[in-house]
This record gives sequence, C-alpha cells and structure tokens, in this order.
Amino acid sequence: MRVVVIGANGFIGRVTCRTLAERGHIVTAVIRRHDIKHLAGARRVLYIDDAGPEEDWVPVVEATDAIVHLVSPAWDDAIDETRLAEYRRVIVDGTEALARAAAAAGTARLVFVSTIKVNGEATVDRPFTPESTPAPETEYGRIKLEAENALRATYTSHGPPLTVVRPAAVYGPGNAGNINLMVNLFRRLPGWLVPLGDINNRRAIIYVENLASAITRCCEDKSRKERLFLLHDGTMVTTSEMCRAILVALGKPPALAPDPGDLIQGLTRIIAPSVAQRLHGSLEVEDDGIKRELEWHAPFSFEQGIATTVASDDSRD
Repeated sequence: MRVVVIGANGFIGRVTCRTLAERGHIVTAVIRRHDIKHLAGARRVLYIDDAGPEEDWVPVVEATDAIVHLVSPAWDDAIDETRLAEYRRVIVDGTEALARAAAAAGTARLVFVSTIKVNGEATVDRPFTPESTPAPETEYGRIKLEAENALRATYTSHGPPLTVVRPAAVYGPGNAGNINLMVNLFRRLPGWLVPLGDINNRRAIIYVENLASAITRCCEDKSRKERLFLLHDGTMVTTSEMCRAILVALGKPPALAPDPGDLIQGLTRIIAPSVAQRLHGSLEVEDDGIKRELEWHAPFSFEQGIATTVASDDSRD
C-alpha cells in the first residue's frame, strides 16, 4: 500500500513511518520542517507550510491508498484566544480541508489520530467505550472532537472511509510525558522515598510501538466501514504498578512508601488538581473493538514498553 503520514516527524509519526515500512508499505512522510531531509521508513519526504485550510493538499493525497493524520500543534494549556483560534484553524479546518482533498483523490482510507481526552479525563465504575458520550474537559479534547465531527460530516457525504483512533496517554522513548517524568524521578530517588505505594486506581496507557502497530492495521483495513477505536496496551495499571515497573526496569528495588493518611493525595488535590487526577484517579478504556473487527492485539506488553522506555537515552532529561 501507498501510505501518506502527515506529521511524520513527531514522536508518534516517526515510529509509525518505520512500522508501516516494516510491513512492506510505501511511505510518504509529510512534514513542516524543511531541514529534515530523511525519515526512517519513508521513501520520500514532502513539505507543507502549516497544515491549515489554505494548504494545497492535492499533491499530498494524490495516488495514495491511505492517509494517517497526526498533525497537532505543540499544545500548551495556558493559551489565549488567539492561539486557541490557531489551534482550531489547523486541527479542525486544516483536517477538514485534507478530507475534502482525499475524497476528490479517491483515497481508500483516512486514519485520524485523536485522543482519549475526547471522552473525558476520568472514569468511575465503567470504562470509556466507543459508545460513550464524548465529554471533553480540556480545550484540546474539545478541539479534537470538533475535528472528528468535521471529518464524519465529510465521510457521510462523499469522503473516503474514516477511522478515528483515540489512544490513551502515549509513552515511549523521546516523549516528554508523565511516565518519562516518573522515569527521571526514579533515576534520582529510591522508591522508598516516594509515597505512591498504595494507589489502587486503574489507568489505561499505550506504548508508542503499540500505537504505531494499531495505526498500521487500520490503514490495512479493506472495508468501507467507518471505524472508531479506543486504544491502550491491553491492560489497566495502577500508578503504584507503573512506578514499580519503572523501578524494576532501572534495576532498583520495587519498594514504594505509602501515603501516610492520604496526606500527599489531599495536598496534591488542593495544589495541583490535574496532577492529583492523573496520579490517583482512574481512566479505563475498552479496546475490544479493534481486537474484534481488525483482529489486532498489542504486540508489546506494558512491562516491555516500560523497559524499553527506561533503557533509552531519549527518556533522560
């Protein structure tokens, strides 16, 4: 297959290009940085300006079988209305323009990488499923949902078959996310000094190699069906289990201190509620859809993903 990856030089894009190529697909990497001349796995590199609605998408989408859309400006929660409008212009309007061009070119499938934040920030009693009513709590989640809806409008009218994937929090070498922050914390401190040893939440996360594998499988989908898949590593983990896995991968004793009387949790909820939610709250995801409909299963376990992330120099700050 001929596959175009838009946003190919990002954390997810680079792994996706390589994974597609390993499966025998012909990959075109579409990026904005003109100083990058080659990406692993890509047969050719195309350059665009800003991925907005004014972009000439025709040369990008012509003579291709599938498109993976990963473009998303670097996000900052502390944004003003001007920057928010720019995010919306690229993520919503630019994506809709791409879909129209893909429809005109007869592209076989468009895979849009969204986020679990479309569903919300936390679950209680039951996991998020594709049937769950979207309830984004952040501007990022709301804008991604707008982009999904714009794509569905194009799909139902005249566009190519659409697959939307909503991955849980993505981790892996080179990503400056929460897990990588934990890795760097435990490089410096023994576990027994960190009071995260008795957290019984359940959180979904996904290793970047697993996400790239799922994206590749979605590109290979020959049906004309519209798809919506929620993605994670295949098992939910507690924050304590995550910390212990990191300690084991670092070759340290997996002992953590308990939170005395939930003191740390209480203080965190007051000082940094969003951090408290990620550390102590649950976010569960059901990924049965892609397993059942595309027979996809995560090729790497959570433990393997953590071990590779810890072993990589890219995870060091």
